[in-house]
Amino acid sequence: MIQRIDGFSEQRWPALASSLQNGQVVYGKVEKIGANGMAFVRIGGEMMEAEVQTPLQVGQFYSFQVTKKEDAIVLKRLDVPSERSEATIEQTATQLASKWRLSREMEPLLRFLLQKQLPFTKAEVAQAEKWLLATPEKDVNFRALQMMFANRLPVAEAVFFALKAVQSPEPLATQLLHLQQAIQAIHGQRSEAQQSLLHELERMTHFLVDDKDENEMPQLVAKHMKSLVKALGLEYEANIAKNVQTSKALQGVKPLLLRAKQETSDEATVKLIDTLIARFTGQQLLSYENGPIQPFFIQLPFLFGKQTDVVIHYQTRKKQNGELDPHYCRLLFYLQLPALKEIAVDVRIQHSIVHVSIWNDTPQLEQFVSLAQPLLKERLSSLGYTLSTVKVDRTPAEKGQDELFSRILNNYSGVDYRI
Repeated sequence: MIQRIDGFSEQRWPALASSLQNGQVVYGKVEKIGANGMAFVRIGGEMMEAEVQTPLQVGQFYSFQVTKKEDAIVLKRLDVPSERSEATIEQTATQLASKWRLSREMEPLLRFLLQKQLPFTKAEVAQAEKWLLATPEKDVNFRALQMMFANRLPVAEAVFFALKAVQSPEPLATQLLHLQQAIQAIHGQRSEAQQSLLHELERMTHFLVDDKDENEMPQLVAKHMKSLVKALGLEYEANIAKNVQTSKALQGVKPLLLRAKQETSDEATVKLIDTLIARFTGQQLLSYENGPIQPFFIQLPFLFGKQTDVVIHYQTRKKQNGELDPHYCRLLFYLQLPALKEIAVDVRIQHSIVHVSIWNDTPQLEQFVSLAQPLLKERLSSLGYTLSTVKVDRTPAEKGQDELFSRILNNYSGVDYRI
């Protein structure tokens, strides 16, 4: 099994006390009982002082409902105390599902929210239940809900569908090609937006890397990624904010998709456009800056013998001056290759010391990696980094296809391991 990995410890979110809302349920540990009915409670790694209405025991975990007063937060205990936090979580999840008349299929999500000490309301989980049960792919729906709550995103339908689209097993390159073919098949004269989108899609095919000299691959991959991020329009909203006073037309696929959708009547083509818009939006949502840790999540189309995607999850600490710190970060890569099949690479950098973990089922891969390690160590040293370890693990044999991809998504949400 891929084990829990501990890394960053900084709080990613704003002060919890100021963000809590009336009616929210929170789960935390009582650290100290104060005077006049006050207590210090640790929720999600943050200590807060609150007024409590029932006797509490120091060191115990409880579930509370939040009431905000003008100058204080009141925490009303919901659960029955237990010596083990796990039992309290199970008990509270079952209790809430029954009290709020939710299906038993919602209990895993409730347990997840309690375990991660994420605030939630009855209305939010009631809406989540509708999305969870709406379609047969409940595992995909469940992961979308986990990512939504864990990243404190709005509990909204557009957000939910965007986080589902990010999980699509169909390569992004394939989806882009299908849309290109659909636009090419439009009868009559294409609109300006349709023609611009077609041109951009055709231009992107030149970014795909295939049958290149192996010594040129790192430079080509870096150039490829930079070009694709711009071409896909993943910086669209940021560019809008920076160029709000100018009439310069923004290039990139996403803004062209939004324009082309308004000028397209064919339902099948509109559906293809909607799918891509949702997928790009999902990537942007998972790259939302909030706090001292800056996340980036991106899927880019590649051609390694066949169409595939490279999935990159990057988190880095921000310095006091706001700049990103390349010597304290983490990168996760996932892709499907013709020979190596499913592979994931986890690179952790702390104080310029690099730890690398590789997950793949290829026999003797560890030997090949060991042979390449001196060269990797030399190149990292020339950049100011020290290679500490390179570890190769096999993926769990009992898991199905795309298990590593699911773990990359889960890792982002703090489901399987913490960053």
